[in-house]
Amino acid sequence: MVGRDGVIGAGTVLNGRVSLNRAVVQIGGCLTCEIEPFKNELTRYARLQRLVGADEQTLFAQAQQSAACNATHDLESRLARWLLRAADLHGGTDLPLTQEYISEMLGVRRTSVSLIAHTLQQAGMIRYARG
Repeated sequence: MVGRDGVIGAGTVLNGRVSLNRAVVQIGGCLTCEIEPFKNELTRYARLQRLVGADEQTLFAQAQQSAACNATHDLESRLARWLLRAADLHGGTDLPLTQEYISEMLGVRRTSVSLIAHTLQQAGMIRYARG
């Protein structure tokens, strides 16, 4: 997950190879730029290049942490963490996401997300609406 605090696809620019990942924009508001102008700016500004490199390392570390959490924590904890992270990256608590999409991100059935979301809503922790 990348939000207003990060960059996706910068690894391709930093090392000149083919991208190993695919970005899917689920919540609008992102900015894009062409590769060549971005490469030129990285060449001109060493500090920017270091920051982008550090962001890539952070993203990789977060992916590793997420994989470890997926293997050890129950779905309720994983869903709560995912929702908190999504809200943080989005900069708000109104997330235009479907349970179907969240289930795909967590690698579980939609019905599982639906049951846990219902439990979290009953506890007053989240609010959601159909659609």
